[in-house]
Amino acid sequence: MRHIAVASFQGALACVLLATLPAWALTDKPEKPDTREGKVVGVKETRLIMTDQNGEERIQALDSFTKVTIDGRPAKPQDLKAGMPIRVTTKRDTSRTALRVEGIDQSKDFPTRRGEK
Repeated sequence: MRHIAVASFQGALACVLLATLPAWALTDKPEKPDTREGKVVGVKETRLIMTDQNGEERIQALDSFTKVTIDGRPAKPQDLKAGMPIRVTTKRDTSRTALRVEGIDQSKDFPTRRGEK
C-alpha cells in the first residue's frame, strides 16, 4: 500500500511539473537587447545624451554596471566626447539604462561582437 501512495505522489508531481514547464520556459527566456547607433552630445554624471540615426536626441542612464569601451578598449563615460560615433545597447524592457556603450575614436567601425557577422 505504501508503494502505491509513493507512486501516486510521484505521478502527481510529474504531472504538475510538466503542466507548468511551458510557463517557466516563457518567463525565463532572456530578451534580445536593443541596440542603437548615433553620436554623443554629452555626458553628465550618470546620463549620456546622444542623437540617434534619425537625429532624435535621447537620454540614456548610466550605472555602475554599464560597460563603456572606445575602439574596443575599456573606458569611462567621461572619455566619450561630443560628436563621437557610439553604439548603445539596452534591455528591451528597460531601455533607459545602457548595458553597454561602444565608442569609435580611431577605428573605422565598431568591433564585431560574438555571434555577429
